[in-house]
Amino acid sequence: MGRVTLQGSNAHGGVTVSAGGIASAVTAADGSYWLASVPPATYSVIFRMPGYLQHSIQVTVPPGASTTLPDVALRGGDVNGDCTVNLIDLVLVSINFGRSQPNPAHADINRDGSVNLFDLMLVSLNLGRGCPQP
Repeated sequence: MGRVTLQGSNAHGGVTVSAGGIASAVTAADGSYWLASVPPATYSVIFRMPGYLQHSIQVTVPPGASTTLPDVALRGGDVNGDCTVNLIDLVLVSINFGRSQPNPAHADINRDGSVNLFDLMLVSLNLGRGCPQP
């Protein structure tokens, strides 16, 4: 179990959390999640949300115990999902600026209903960053 937050957003629901293909869950509105029935082993736990850089952590689940994972904060700006915040993402947000139904939909990175300055800021803040490796 644990909690995920989305940079630049007040809504933290909808993040997919998966553990080694064994179990997966989607975060609640507050970012909390629970992966049930995970056998004891070491797993790569991956956190994914469109418009954000995915994140991965290694976790060892001990026999007969619950494991609380550290909080994870996903960085925004990866509009095209290539695991890098770059000029392409900036262009996609820019050409959709002011739209409430952007194409791609992930150009509204923080999901506030419009592509606006907040989305441009997320790309700018994270420009050059890529997905962390486990």
